[in-house]
Amino acid sequence: LRPKKREMQHYVAYLLQAGRTPATVQLKIMTATSLYRALSWAGAVHTDPFTQIIIPKDPTHGLVKRPPYTEDDVSAVLEKAGLQDRVLILLLCHAALRISEALMLTWEDIDVEHRRIQIRQGKGRKDRTVAMSTSVARALKAFRKAAPEAPADARRTTPAHAIFSYSHTTTARYHLKKVFEAAGVKFRGFHPGRKF
Repeated sequence: LRPKKREMQHYVAYLLQAGRTPATVQLKIMTATSLYRALSWAGAVHTDPFTQIIIPKDPTHGLVKRPPYTEDDVSAVLEKAGLQDRVLILLLCHAALRISEALMLTWEDIDVEHRRIQIRQGKGRKDRTVAMSTSVARALKAFRKAAPEAPADARRTTPAHAIFSYSHTTTARYHLKKVFEAAGVKFRGFHPGRKF
């Protein structure tokens, strides 16, 4: 329970030599640090051997680690998507919104005439304005004109002025995963859509 800092740096080197990625090593160190914080809180130890441990950055580019969906993938998924799912997919892929930003949108944030989307309290709690593609504008117009479409097994959990009938990423993942499966495309999360 009382290893020295030098031993911990050797442990990091061992993990990297064993083929673990820097991200995996970082996760292991974070877990161990949490353990030592709990032990310190309980009075079992008085030091954290993981402070000042150096973990090298992963040189692999983000696009290589998490490649974006291809244009063919997105087209195939859009063909299978209902109106609500289509709008969400286009906001992620064409407007490059984060899933949390997309799910917080209200109709007041949308300016179809000037092709702008107002993002409120985005990353870093910052507001920003995003350009709207023609595809996004058309999908939003069609979605607004139609009654808010929701799958039969879903209920609206958001206020009427919200664009989407749900606001939780788990629910969005559930619905989009079904659409991706119907299109024969592997769902790899929301982030690859932002890099499309």
